Amino acid sequence: MKKILYLILIAIILFSSEVGFCQNAWIPVNTGTTTSLFSLSFPSSQIGWVVGQDGLIMKTTDGGNTWNTQTSNVLNSLYGCYFPTTTTGWAVGWDGKILKTSDGGNTWTSQVSGTTNYLNSAHFFSSTSGIIVGENGTILKTIDGGANWNIVTSNTTMILYMINFITPTSGIIVGQGGRILKTTDGGNTWLIKNSGITNDLFSLHFIDANNGWAAGDLGTIIRTSDGGETWSTITTPNTTIIGTIWFTNLNKGWAAQMNGNILYSNDGGSNWISDTSLGVEAIWSCFFTSQDTGFLAGNDGKMYKTTNGGSLSINENKKSLKDDISISVFPIPIQNDAEIDIYLPSKSICSVNLTDNNGVKISNLLSEVKEKGKHHLHFNFTNIPNGIYFCEFQTENYKMSRKIVISH
Repeated sequence: MKKILYLILIAIILFSSEVGFCQNAWIPVNTGTTTSLFSLSFPSSQIGWVVGQDGLIMKTTDGGNTWNTQTSNVLNSLYGCYFPTTTTGWAVGWDGKILKTSDGGNTWTSQVSGTTNYLNSAHFFSSTSGIIVGENGTILKTIDGGANWNIVTSNTTMILYMINFITPTSGIIVGQGGRILKTTDGGNTWLIKNSGITNDLFSLHFIDANNGWAAGDLGTIIRTSDGGETWSTITTPNTTIIGTIWFTNLNKGWAAQMNGNILYSNDGGSNWISDTSLGVEAIWSCFFTSQDTGFLAGNDGKMYKTTNGGSLSINENKKSLKDDISISVFPIPIQNDAEIDIYLPSKSICSVNLTDNNGVKISNLLSEVKEKGKHHLHFNFTNIPNGIYFCEFQTENYKMSRKIVISH
């Protein structure tokens, strides 16, 4: 029986004649700064802003290809920004700082926030109405363009990290300790919702009135399909902090981590593929201006742009890969462990899952981008009961399944 497992694992790779190879879709952008970048906002496909450490504000007018620094007149780190139009926007940050521009960032003026709590995130419905969230459960709302900011009761003292409105009346806030708040009256009142976790949540994104994701500490990702009323936890490849998450549709999403690692999902977040090719700088913000064009920004002025929807480019290879991929498996016969050495002629997305006879995932054996070269894989089945299972091998646009039998 052990030899069956060995043969099937070999077959999964050798018989995948349409496995695609890939290259990274995120291209570095020269921002001209080494100052950390914390928040992106694009009111149009060509015009956008990024804010960061020490009062940094930068603007692009050519779709993010070049960036120019604007004068903020402050040294406070700016953690969030939001532009409802191409001329009017806000930046928020340390010590309760709120900055506003009405002329596309040519001039920025400070507004009286009424708080010294640091502010993390903003959402504006128009040039006059918006909400800001921050430290100690702070929620501020304006209906007159920021001339006056009113404190809204949050019913929490937890740090609030991000706000996102699903509709003009329905919004979600995520924060410290897994805190989730929801409003259904445009932000006048907020109710605490059960996230099911206690890990800090730093980022949030909705694609429609029902479907949204939140991410944060220890590699945590949770999902809702009922507008934030209930949430379910998603398994991720590692426990590194996730600083930002964004989905372009119900299936395709990206989550960026504090070690520069990028997680990619093409099934709504059920499975994540890990890409470590961008480096080690923390990524704090993600923003897509369309299904195809998106940006990542983070520490040391690092920024990346994609024009293919953030996907790793897949080029179908119709020939058999027997002559290109070398594989060795040991020991033979396999006892409880399978050691597999694979040589890849090119960088490839690889995902291998073990499922039961009903298609329920038992274990994720592999889920990451593998570079060109030799890779040593160790599969352990000691805790898997005897029975019939399926070993599923998957790339971004190809999937195959083979039945296996485990008999200890």
